[in-house]
Amino acid sequence: EVQQEIAADLFAVLQNEFGQISEVAREISQGVREEFSRTRDPSVWQEFQRRMATFEARVQELGEQFYGDVRILLVEDQMGLWDTFERRRFRGRAITRQEQMLSGVGIDLVVLTEEMRLSNEQREAVSEVLNQYEIDLDRRLRTYRRIADEQQRKAEELGQNGNWMQNLDQYNEIFASVRNELVQVRGVHERYLSMIASRLEPEAQADLRRRYNAAAYPDIYRDSYVDTGLRQIMAMDSLTEEQREFVVAVNEGWQRESERLRGQLARAQREREESMRLQDMWGGVRNTDTREAQNKLRDLQIQFYDQLLSVLTQEQKVGLPERPATDWRNRSFDF
Repeated sequence: EVQQEIAADLFAVLQNEFGQISEVAREISQGVREEFSRTRDPSVWQEFQRRMATFEARVQELGEQFYGDVRILLVEDQMGLWDTFERRRFRGRAITRQEQMLSGVGIDLVVLTEEMRLSNEQREAVSEVLNQYEIDLDRRLRTYRRIADEQQRKAEELGQNGNWMQNLDQYNEIFASVRNELVQVRGVHERYLSMIASRLEPEAQADLRRRYNAAAYPDIYRDSYVDTGLRQIMAMDSLTEEQREFVVAVNEGWQRESERLRGQLARAQREREESMRLQDMWGGVRNTDTREAQNKLRDLQIQFYDQLLSVLTQEQKVGLPERPATDWRNRSFDF
């Protein structure tokens, strides 16, 4: 309790100073926008970037000072946990949100498994693999961070020398080096995902992979109206035995077929990401496999939802999700 009180006081000091310098940064940001709106002088943004670099460096310094002070408070038994804590803290900030251009690179398998509430036996079965995962991922992330920072400096230098489009090839070289490092980071996640899953019971294996897919490919594995409708229908007390048997069979078919098509979409997205250029991030380039899988998944949704609705009474259909119009022009503005 004494340690917690001291740490809380240290954090209050940190928050206070951070609040003060953040207010200064906010005032500078507002002043820059106002000056640019008057003068249209792009040089103000270069000066702004220099000021913000100083601000970010001070924020970093404050954080390191706080954690250094906290570490001094620890007793010998607690010190044994510090390296694990530091690796976890670094994982949370090694790849910024803006840098997460590849699906799944920001995932943390330790967090995913913690959220699963595994039994003590299963947690023990994966603990050694998770420890090694943390070590290997930390090594890979530190390599990524070093290379990404180097390439960022190159990009900033390039930005001071000539027209952006004239230097596109050089920018793409910078982009590719960062992208390739992110591919390596994702490879660590995927390798250990298989190793961890192999040590879990079948139900937990499936749960872990569902969580991973939902986190790595949220647009692909997001629940559709069919998923939502199935859950509502399965929970209905009014279903007859025949209806329930039919719905269970439809659910099994939907899970199997939708998983297959979603897997195709995820693989196509991975392939595109691992070879994309800087300009591809703007154009939303999609290959034939992606379009075909998207069309098949949309047709599959219609097919399975029609099957579900065909066995329900009008009363049972009340409150179920409506099937979206296949043509956006037919969508009504009901707001």
